[in-house]
Amino acid sequence: VAANAVASGVLRLGDDQAIDGPIGLNLPPLMDFQWDAFNRARRIIDQYGGVFVADVVGFGKSYMGSSLIKYYREQKRKRTLIICPARLVPMWKRYNQIFDLGADVLSMGMLTFPEGARGAAARPSLNDDERYERRYQSHV
Repeated sequence: VAANAVASGVLRLGDDQAIDGPIGLNLPPLMDFQWDAFNRARRIIDQYGGVFVADVVGFGKSYMGSSLIKYYREQKRKRTLIICPARLVPMWKRYNQIFDLGADVLSMGMLTFPEGARGAAARPSLNDDERYERRYQSHV
């Protein structure tokens, strides 16, 4: 993973401006379409207090999420709790360390539900983020 995706001379921008690339932070390497999604998600978070990032397999949702976490940590001094399936905990802990996200990572299995709650969280059948990471790295 390219842990130092930082461009020299790029300024930090105000909340109302789009970010076109690395802003002096140690962010995951994002492609142009991912920067567009990052900026859209950032505007939604600022307006509504949260966002769901959803896309097809292999489009870098974890990298975009890591970039959002890092942005809000550095620019807004926000903390993040990452709740994920148990099989993704090692990946998120690795991203947490590589990109210095400062997040807490918790397996969904560690959550407790109120007495009488029904239903189970849908769990992915494959670790798609690690496959994306391997495929992405083969092109870098």
